[in-house]
Amino acid sequence: MGDVLLRHFASQIAEGINHYWYGREKEAKRILLDAEKELEDEIGIEKVKDILDQLDPWMIQWKDIINPPPDDKLILISQAPKLELMQIREVLDESIICDETLQSEIEIELEKDDSLPEISNKATIESVLNLYYEDRIQCAYFELNKLINESKIDLRNSPKLLEIQNDYNAIRKIYKELEDTEGWITDHDGAIKISHKLVPGTPTCSIMSETTFDLPVFNLLTLMYETDLYPLWIPFCKKTTLVKKIARSRKVILQYYNVAGIAKRETCLYGYGADLLKSDGCIMIVSNSCDKEDEFKGVKLPPKGKVTRAIVNFFGCVIRPINRNRTYIKLVSNFDPVLKYLPYRILNYFSRKLAKGMVKRVKKYASRFEGSQWQENMSLPENRDFYEFLSDVLESFYQSKGL
Repeated sequence: MGDVLLRHFASQIAEGINHYWYGREKEAKRILLDAEKELEDEIGIEKVKDILDQLDPWMIQWKDIINPPPDDKLILISQAPKLELMQIREVLDESIICDETLQSEIEIELEKDDSLPEISNKATIESVLNLYYEDRIQCAYFELNKLINESKIDLRNSPKLLEIQNDYNAIRKIYKELEDTEGWITDHDGAIKISHKLVPGTPTCSIMSETTFDLPVFNLLTLMYETDLYPLWIPFCKKTTLVKKIARSRKVILQYYNVAGIAKRETCLYGYGADLLKSDGCIMIVSNSCDKEDEFKGVKLPPKGKVTRAIVNFFGCVIRPINRNRTYIKLVSNFDPVLKYLPYRILNYFSRKLAKGMVKRVKKYASRFEGSQWQENMSLPENRDFYEFLSDVLESFYQSKGL
């Protein structure tokens, strides 16, 4: 009976860890407290310690992170044993495969970046960067934390590795926003659901859109990737300029908007995609303004001119293939156009109306993929690597699911 109880309690901790990592701290704590109460009811509070003593040390550590003991000091998430979390969720492959072009890029980064820490296992750093540049940010983050625990690396002195942590934190923030059901007000509930939520301390509201398309996920991802074609489907966007393609799916772009009779605005954005198909069955796209400084990730940004820069606090998109020809999509954004003379309640109202129209445009152009400019752009030399990679990733996912 003891073994059965131990396995059941361990499985509840594992479920709590999963919720915690995606920003659902309250749900993680609830699961853990319910599991402990169930254990106490089954064997009595006196014998609970005997069960806890049989848990692996890393699991006890996670239990205390989710629900810290009242007399203990604060436990930092960076102290968590990430390797075991990977084993629970079976996120990482046993080997890392990297194409020759990407491998060359990694080797160049390792040679020219003096900030990378001097540790004996340099191959481990290489494997972390491989994962990062292959858009497997979640896996790269878990491997990085294993490296931190083993080698005591200070990321403040390692900008390249710090990027991985920052990008993963952005993904986790968006996941938390998408999973959080509290405070959202439904504006339209139908084939396209539109909701909004006021953000404390800011004048803007977050907008969420979700729907299901009878279209291949590939079509939707091309719309997101081809930034120069954004004016075709993003409301009031007149032009998008590529500032720098940092990696296969990482770009810095400058957008120009013109709302006739109201204002002209620019946005300077950093955006990237993350392959979460293996762990979560989806691909995620994240973007936000990146122009607080004159440079970003070593990229010199276009100087600010007469046109006011709007602020994209965050944009996130989860694209989940249901089958080869049906896709679920969920978008969340928080955008401040910096308009002092127009009340934000009016801006927020029109933002909610525009969200539905934008989703309709996405469907319109994704449905007309054959012979489109998006399909033509796939054959451009600078795009071939990305689309070959995307095709391989999606096909592997479909086959693993028997689709």
